[in-house]
Amino acid sequence: MLDVVGNDRASTPLSPSDYRERYLAARREAARMGTRARAKLADVYLAAADQAAAVVADALERGLSKLTADHWAAVEKRLRAAADAVAQGTETVARAVVADTASLFPEIDADYIYRAARSVGAAGITRSGLERMVSSLSSRVVESLTTRLWSDGYSFSERIWGGAGVRGDWLERMKMVVAAGIAQGRDPVKIAKDIQIYTADGLIALTQRWGGLERGTSAFARRIPGRVDWRAQRLVRTELYASLREASVVSGEANPGGDGLYDWVLSIGRKDWGCECPELAKAGPYKADEIPVGHPSCLCWVRPHLRPQAEFLSDLRKWARGESVGYLDDWYSGPYRSAK
Repeated sequence: MLDVVGNDRASTPLSPSDYRERYLAARREAARMGTRARAKLADVYLAAADQAAAVVADALERGLSKLTADHWAAVEKRLRAAADAVAQGTETVARAVVADTASLFPEIDADYIYRAARSVGAAGITRSGLERMVSSLSSRVVESLTTRLWSDGYSFSERIWGGAGVRGDWLERMKMVVAAGIAQGRDPVKIAKDIQIYTADGLIALTQRWGGLERGTSAFARRIPGRVDWRAQRLVRTELYASLREASVVSGEANPGGDGLYDWVLSIGRKDWGCECPELAKAGPYKADEIPVGHPSCLCWVRPHLRPQAEFLSDLRKWARGESVGYLDDWYSGPYRSAK
């Protein structure tokens, strides 16, 4: 929501420096939301591990002494159900954090427009109209999550549900843990606990639990990846920042005070990761259709350029008096009036 309505500042234009600072503050808030989302994702994995442990223990207790193909199929079926829960939980967490952050940038641009309009007496631009515009832009960002493709051509859904996605990744790792326990002759209750330990704390904790007392421990350890949730964590983080970049673009496109260009802004407090992002930042500004895709887990963001504010306010003042100003006419009949 526009946060200055009812305040004396509402009739004072938001300065370009304050606009940039607000974008930076919103980016920091998005990072905090991302941290909370990853904590929720960890809970998803722990719950799935508890579910898998219970049913695997039961299946193994009834079939471990004679591990036929049917017995293993029963175990795998139960693991697959838990993997479905991981995939569904990952999708829910990703959608929630994108929905929570989608309006951060549009609200800033709407506030920039509102305060500029109030300062020149453009009464036709209202708070409620701008709030509808923010809602429409935010919905576009959330809806694009479903169809967004990474540079390798895989969609968000495929990265969760596909064979190499979050679901398949978790399923294969749990099968490795169970198979390792069976091959070592571990008690079913211990194998069930192995699932929980590995999910919560990773391979090091699991191998410490094995302790070298079971035969073949080192050989099995070499086959199991170090941590269970890296793929889902990376997916949620990547989608969050891809959505932030998209939100910035659609917000800038709907702000007549913008000039149609965008800066590539390096992530906050970043270190040299050996990626191309520093070069991307130097090569800007970019038009909307030229903005780079970014690499997986990229935490960089984009920020709209603004027209010279004095020029924008002068045009807005003319437009408020009934004169035709092309880009303002287009904005009013387009992003503003068409918002539902």
